[in-house]
Amino acid sequence: MRWLSLSRQRAILGVGALIGFSALFAATTYHQQRFDKFSYLNFYSSYHRQYARNAAIINIADTYRKRVHTCSSFIFADPTNYSYVPGSVPTALASYPGSGSTLTRLLLEVATEIYTGSVYGDVSLYNNTAHRFLGEFHRANVSCVKTHFPVGPTHGPEFQYRDAERAIIILRDPRLAVPSYLNYQYGLEHGDDHGIQAPLEVWEEWRDEPGRVVTEVMGWINITKHWARRMNHWLNYDNLYVLMYEDLVGRDTGIRALSSLISFLGYSNKVTDEAIRCAWEEILGEDAKGRGIRRQKEYVPSYSTEQDAWITAELQAFAEWFGQDNAQSSLGEAVRSYV
Repeated sequence: MRWLSLSRQRAILGVGALIGFSALFAATTYHQQRFDKFSYLNFYSSYHRQYARNAAIINIADTYRKRVHTCSSFIFADPTNYSYVPGSVPTALASYPGSGSTLTRLLLEVATEIYTGSVYGDVSLYNNTAHRFLGEFHRANVSCVKTHFPVGPTHGPEFQYRDAERAIIILRDPRLAVPSYLNYQYGLEHGDDHGIQAPLEVWEEWRDEPGRVVTEVMGWINITKHWARRMNHWLNYDNLYVLMYEDLVGRDTGIRALSSLISFLGYSNKVTDEAIRCAWEEILGEDAKGRGIRRQKEYVPSYSTEQDAWITAELQAFAEWFGQDNAQSSLGEAVRSYV
């Protein structure tokens, strides 16, 4: 720069410093905005802070690490290479807690390589070392968005997912979904929210708390009723897809149930049958033995005679709520199967 005058050299250096400072400021602002966004989402509910206490779904992680890259014509891709789907129809993935929403999301993401989202911003799922649910903080441009609205601590207006135009409702026999929800809560206190079963004495004490069974079963009924009404199920069956947990995990029905779910989401032409089969077999098949996906049970949860009779009566009344004119609706049929 000898051929430039001293004043011009100083001017050039000044401009360069200004550009460098501006770039540094922009980068710092960007990362601060990202930090503020995630801090806000994480702070948004004490429910998120509960999730953050457990950094990973340990057993799912172990199963996933051991079983990658074993299908001859299909390979589990790195989740960082999965896709968003701009302009996708906002679809809620609704369920009573303990009905298999995380399992459903895992199967969908592995089979389709498309992210699923959530209204909760679950840090433990976002940071899962084996399968990172990288769409966890998104409510748009994903295949579906998890919500438990209007059940339990997740019943506030911020969890409604108002944008939903269609919904998937996951149903599981409430006699088993209720203790599964307890297992999750018990696991939060013991560092493994998806891998352990609450001891029998803990289940029986919790079950027999005054009003406990009524509260939980009515929660199961109310979330189902809410999404049936919201999707106008009586006039348009196409807006609500009923996924029965028992079908999804069943040896003879699981692959077909996953395929049908993917078809409802509109991705059947983008996902091969082999990809669907492989995803299900690797996560739920005989060789996988359900490690980390379904807890190894030490006992089968039971109810008192009075409790069981009350549950049956409530389910029967709920089935009748659908009315005779809707006897063939998939939701009505599913509810009747649990009576």
